Amino acid sequence: IQASLETKVLPAIQEKGSSGGVPLLEELKFRWENHTIMNKWYSKFFTYLDRFYVKHHSLPSLSQAGLTAFKTNIYEHVKVGAKDAIIELIDKERDGEIIKKDLILNTVKLYEAMGMGSLETYNNDLEAKLLESTREYYAKKRAEWIVTDSTPEYLIKAEQVLNEESNRVKEYLNTGTEPKLLKVVEEEVLEKVESALLEKEGSGCKVLLANDKSEDLQRMFKLFARLEDGLRPMAEIVQQFISSMGHEVLNQRQARLDAGEKDKNDD
Repeated sequence: IQASLETKVLPAIQEKGSSGGVPLLEELKFRWENHTIMNKWYSKFFTYLDRFYVKHHSLPSLSQAGLTAFKTNIYEHVKVGAKDAIIELIDKERDGEIIKKDLILNTVKLYEAMGMGSLETYNNDLEAKLLESTREYYAKKRAEWIVTDSTPEYLIKAEQVLNEESNRVKEYLNTGTEPKLLKVVEEEVLEKVESALLEKEGSGCKVLLANDKSEDLQRMFKLFARLEDGLRPMAEIVQQFISSMGHEVLNQRQARLDAGEKDKNDD
């Protein structure tokens, strides 16, 4: 197995890898699936070894030995290139391109399997880098959106990307990534510009209240509720708006009384 991995599998993957991300993932998918099948049948053919010889001598099972061989001879050589290819595909999908999601899903399963029963390899070799690149991606988007979009337009985009990232995890990432990924997006597109969005001239929270934009206000409430203490700044603006409206009504009433008018029923 080791000789085959070293002399045939690795060179084939490296050759495809020189052509770019997708060819690398396609060849890795093909080779990993073949290795998984071979590993399965080796374990069936040599069940006797696993049950007696391996157990008696406290050796790793044939299945475990096969995974270790793939990790040592293949995975350690391609994990960086595969990670870069996955992140490139995800960014393309974020930009609206159609990608081969099965390639990402299969490679994610490989990262998980290389943990030998834990997610340490997946977390360290893929997830950490994905979270970092996600932060960079949405930092750029935030900088663009905050300049070009009104607060309602910005929040519509924020809501959309949060839903997309949640679906992305469900389609081809490990489920444990979802809260971490969403937290990164929330920090970049909401938390870092909350004050700017609430106070944006011509479309901030006070303007939405004055124009009774209930749908936009509901979206704003729902999104900022995702942040720790995210509703406090919005609540302060609402409180100030209600107070100012109340003072305005009282001042108008007082002005009428000073002019000699009587109180009306709607006062």
